[in-house]
Amino acid sequence: MDIKSYSKEELLELAYSNNEFQLFKKLSQNVSMHIRRALAQNIHTPQEILNQLAKDPVENVSYTAVNNKNCNINRTFRSNLHMCVMCDKDQRTMDCSLCNL
Repeated sequence: MDIKSYSKEELLELAYSNNEFQLFKKLSQNVSMHIRRALAQNIHTPQEILNQLAKDPVENVSYTAVNNKNCNINRTFRSNLHMCVMCDKDQRTMDCSLCNL
């Protein structure tokens, strides 16, 4: 499946609804942290992919991956994480401009 021509909305939908390992791998390498974070939120994302995302340099992604029940990586995060990092809203419907944090 060639996902290069997909829109961000289509990629987000795939990140939440996918169950193909090869597609999980492709999505986990997407440049958009929103796509990787959505993948980290997916309860069907395999442990191997979540463990990779747990090491993501973007805290919004790694924090979400570590907190997915399928992840077996433990990571310590600084105690003063921004509320956006800990946000668990669905990336497909999230509008950060409406957030009052």
